Amino acid sequence: MTSNRKIKRVIRSYMAETGLNYLEARLTLEISGELPRQDGAEPTVFEHRHPLGQVVTVTSSRGGTGKTTVALSLASYISKASKVSVARGAAKDPLKVIVLDLDVRDGQIGVFTGFWKPTVMRLKRYGISKSEIEGTKVHDEGLEVDLMLAPRRPRSADELPPEFYRELIEELKSSYDYIIIDTASNYLDPTVERVAYPLADFILMVTEASKPSLFSMARWIREVTSPLDQHGMAVPKDKIGIVVNRATAERALLGKDIVANAQELPIISVIPDAPKIVGTALNEVALERIISDYEIGKTFGKIAESIVGRRYPLDRPPVIESVVD
Repeated sequence: MTSNRKIKRVIRSYMAETGLNYLEARLTLEISGELPRQDGAEPTVFEHRHPLGQVVTVTSSRGGTGKTTVALSLASYISKASKVSVARGAAKDPLKVIVLDLDVRDGQIGVFTGFWKPTVMRLKRYGISKSEIEGTKVHDEGLEVDLMLAPRRPRSADELPPEFYRELIEELKSSYDYIIIDTASNYLDPTVERVAYPLADFILMVTEASKPSLFSMARWIREVTSPLDQHGMAVPKDKIGIVVNRATAERALLGKDIVANAQELPIISVIPDAPKIVGTALNEVALERIISDYEIGKTFGKIAESIVGRRYPLDRPPVIESVVD
């Protein structure tokens, strides 16, 4: 473990070399892998807290950023970490977590986990109730979370208006501690604009450390946080956090760009690029392997702690030695 004082010295030395400010220098070093490892660092914590039934919306402004992988891995981390906490006597009950696929026309949760049915169309047929939800959700043993799958046919999405999903989420809140929503990348989709964002307690914007992604993120921030009378969505900035995914040393000079495009929103975590780990996990339908890697698991720990905060003593799930290059 490296002391906080030593880390600050490294950052300040890099600031002197480059002329970057503290946050820009820290992000650049973190992305490049040059920042010394520090366990137990204080995470960025969202200010507002609610008892149970918290909604975490994982979103992006463009496709291909790894949004679905982040949503599933975060859900798994929270669930598994809470069970470790219970096992060591730090908590009484584990946290119940479900992932809701709100990418209604191109749902990927089933693809990533190997489940195809039942989907939410069953609830359209039989109605939304605790008993029908029990018969509709599926459980992923590896991730240790429940899943609610999107319709298999894109055309079926037209039968499920935003009001249907609002009712479903409200019902889920009475049974789960955390509802993780995986959205479509089209943030103007009605289910995103009228359901996923307004009902969220926390919104995680997933971007990549590349200029096209950062430009798209900056535009998204302006669109969703602008007031309604300026044709925005009026989403409060204090419930949005940035997750930088697939960070590589080759993109290390983007620390300044990330800070500028984040427009003062908190950067919650930087996830290293690990194509071998993620590719193998996806191909073998075993996404639980992602957070089992030490370095990757540590970054998801930051996200989880930022959301859960100090009201629940999250522990760290079992890990393996990191193979991130």
